[in-house]
Amino acid sequence: MNSIKKMLYKLKVEQLTNKGFVDGTIVPFDEELYAKLSKHFVSGLPISMHIRFLRPASPPYKCYDRSAYMFYCLDDVILVRGDIKPLEVTFGKESAGHGWVEDDKYVYDPSTLLRYEKDLYYKINEVSNVKKYTVEDALAMKETKKLYKSIKNSSIDDYKVNGKNRFDLTMSIPMVKGIAEQTCNHDFIKAVDSFIKETEYDEEEIFKQINTEYKKRVLNK
Repeated sequence: MNSIKKMLYKLKVEQLTNKGFVDGTIVPFDEELYAKLSKHFVSGLPISMHIRFLRPASPPYKCYDRSAYMFYCLDDVILVRGDIKPLEVTFGKESAGHGWVEDDKYVYDPSTLLRYEKDLYYKINEVSNVKKYTVEDALAMKETKKLYKSIKNSSIDDYKVNGKNRFDLTMSIPMVKGIAEQTCNHDFIKAVDSFIKETEYDEEEIFKQINTEYKKRVLNK
């Protein structure tokens, strides 16, 4: 795509996006959505934290992971993979792949953190090479079935005292706390503090549990 075509396309995207914000066909993810995402967990953290705060710290193409996490958390949505024009214009055709979730009316984009009316999203992004996956598709594939069930069945109790995934906090909490402090994002820091409080995270107590479990295993050999 030559420079003039790129410029005209970017102008078109800007105009359509601005109009969408004005008429309400594009809106930021709301607290109700984040609340739903906060009820499920992966890698020792709420999905809401991955989507809302860790996106800038993620490597490129993590939209595939983030969209899958959203798909596993939300009801009545499908997982979508496709090529979008903005990525093609910026990075080339080979890097145009993107991931999102959608229902009958809306698209939820895990990179922009915006909800779009579906027709507008497809118009803005000139979407192509689309593939859509249902829950049944996810459960039918060995590589996604285990993760789907793990996330869908996860809860905060798994990370509380005596929870089955409590030891995961020894990795996730220090990592996410450090990132939050570096960003100086007050909402991010507050979310991490809230998670620490809710799980009653205590590094010394957890490492004592780990040592106890290790000694039990050694003695039982």
